[in-house]
Amino acid sequence: MEQLKNIDHTFDTALGDVGCTIRKGSKWYEESISNELELRNCPRRHDGVCNSLCHHAGTGKVIGRWKGSLLNLPPALLAMEHNIQARDPEKLRVFLEQGYGKICNEDTVTALIYIRTEKKEEEE
Repeated sequence: MEQLKNIDHTFDTALGDVGCTIRKGSKWYEESISNELELRNCPRRHDGVCNSLCHHAGTGKVIGRWKGSLLNLPPALLAMEHNIQARDPEKLRVFLEQGYGKICNEDTVTALIYIRTEKKEEEE
């Protein structure tokens, strides 16, 4: 199971609904990435496995992937962004830069499309 980390924002996708997360680069596009996700909300960016400061927000199952430039991100995927606040292109850029640093329209991003299979009560 892969840990899908958010930096200080919630996973707004409801239990049983389809959501999407946009990640810089192509790591999440690779077939070697597990289709089972552990959704984690972390207070800050970090490498490696989450610790006790990171909140377990639930689980998800990957049902699709898309890779391309940030500029060419399909509006339908942006509309499914699991962080409601990031469904606007400029706000998405702000959230991406919190996690990855400077990002340009030409940078490769991956959209990871998943079904929310568990939602922890603390988030409801």
